[in-house]
Amino acid sequence: MAHTGRYFIPILAQGRDTIAAAGRYVPRRLEKKGNSDGEGPDVMNHRSFGSDGPQGPINECIRCGTCCRKGGPSLHREDRALLEQGHIRLDELYTIRAGEPAHDNVRGGLVPAPSDIIKIRGRKGSWMCLFLEEADNRCRIYAHRPIECRRLKCWDTRDLEKMYAQDRLTRRDLVGSVEGLNDLIETHHRRCSYAKIREYAEAMRKGRRNSAEEELMEMIRYDLHLRRIVPAKAQVDPQMLAFFFGRPLVETIEGCGVRVRRTKGGMRLEVCR
Repeated sequence: MAHTGRYFIPILAQGRDTIAAAGRYVPRRLEKKGNSDGEGPDVMNHRSFGSDGPQGPINECIRCGTCCRKGGPSLHREDRALLEQGHIRLDELYTIRAGEPAHDNVRGGLVPAPSDIIKIRGRKGSWMCLFLEEADNRCRIYAHRPIECRRLKCWDTRDLEKMYAQDRLTRRDLVGSVEGLNDLIETHHRRCSYAKIREYAEAMRKGRRNSAEEELMEMIRYDLHLRRIVPAKAQVDPQMLAFFFGRPLVETIEGCGVRVRRTKGGMRLEVCR
């Protein structure tokens, strides 16, 4: 264990291979597949994407690609084998953390995520699933696609709606056995709790700005610091940070009612109107 700056950060097992082996998710496919920076929409799941084709209603997949362009699927425990076998890598995923504001396309509206929701990334600047081949609407992992993709029928979403919130895969399921890493993930989740963020955001809205803003800024600074120090100290691929720690608070906090403004002197918070 080691102290790094103001924050207490455990130094993880050295090297990506060590971390992957300890977690049993050896990255068998080391090549990059296009642009994997995008994280797609902050949605809990798919619903209906329109059931009319160019010649009227459809009742089978016509490979239009609409569902894949609306965002990648969420993963369930049944999908764990896809990671163990190397068909999907951790750097191709991101986490919507428990409590994070997320749009529920099945129930409708922006609601706190009830648990970890692990999703396949989108392409940079879009929601399109990372594995969609745009030229011919082909899925690059079709034979090994996640269960949501197998259950989704855009003309009848009832099967998907029945299972979409069941047996979701969590970060603990995938890296809980990695020494130091799971503790760090849980510490980050506790210190950057969305319940606390909402509490402080509400205090700011009610005029108790100073102490609440400082608490929120401390969370943001810690979150940013962690994302800088972990790749350097643990030799972790920065692309895996969105899976380990979810999306940066500077990007998600607005869903809780406050936003970050960059200033010449650094950052400040303002209440959303």
